[in-house]
Parts: sequence; C-alpha cells; structure tokens
Amino acid sequence: LSPDEYAQFKGICTVRTYPKKSTLLEAGQVCRGVFLLQSGLVGQFQYKEGREVYQEFFFEYEFATDVASLTAQQPAVNSLAAMEDVEALYFSREAMLRLYETAPGFQVFGRQLLERLLIGKSDQSWRNSALSARERYALIERAKPFLIPRVPFQALATYLGMTRATL
Repeated sequence: LSPDEYAQFKGICTVRTYPKKSTLLEAGQVCRGVFLLQSGLVGQFQYKEGREVYQEFFFEYEFATDVASLTAQQPAVNSLAAMEDVEALYFSREAMLRLYETAPGFQVFGRQLLERLLIGKSDQSWRNSALSARERYALIERAKPFLIPRVPFQALATYLGMTRATL
C-alpha cells in the first residue's frame, strides 16, 4: 500500500483488546472481520468430543480470522480465543470491500491477505494429513520454535494430534 492507502486502511481499523481466555469469535457466529495481531497469541480450535482441538495459532503481526466463514458469510465451525492478552487492529469485511472500490492497491492487498490465509489453511491440512505426530513436532521445532514455550501444553498436544501424555 502507498502511504496514503495505508492511512486509509488504518482509518478503517479499530484497536481491540482481549484478556487471556476470552473469545474473539465463537463457533456458530458469522465472522465479520479480520484481526491483525499487535501483541499476544490467538488459538483457532473446534470442539470435538467435548474438548478443544487446535488447528492453528496466530502470533504478533499475523492476521487471525476464520477464512471460510469470512468469505462465505456462513457460521464459523471454528472458534478464535485469546491464549494470552491480545491487542489487535480489527477491520470489518464490509469496510475492506468498500476500500477495494477506491484504489487498486487495496484489491492487491486484499488478494494477498486472502492468499496468505488460504496458504495457512492448506499448510494446516497437509501437515495434519501427511505427517505423523512426531514429524509435526519436528516441523514445529524447525519452523516455529517460538510456538513451543508460548502455547499451553494441552493445546499443543491437540494441535499435533496426540494426547498430552504422548507429548
């Protein structure tokens, strides 16, 4: 984005804060926007057999949303929860769609944002279907070592597809 476009983008954003263990998006709600995390950690999970099973974690300077619910405007299957105190810039889908009409740079930004979110979902799907739990842990150690000390043990175990005892 150009400096002027960035200023316009910042104009549609609001700062939102969430204390640890609070919900940003509850499964069953329609996702109406995107969070750009400034600080903290957000987990994306589904309830399966009465327990939280984590699919993804979002950290500082990452975009957090439920991409399927956001794009289709259908109820979310996943929940988003603050795993640490969170501060985020939030922008609504509707406000972003209005910006698309004002300058081509916003269309490029929106496309790149959607591509980044979809790549994350694709990586998640591949990781969960193609790798064993041991391989998933080794991948985290190499690619995201910062995740291990910050994510609660039980959440990390469900993310890896194993029990807490196995981890």
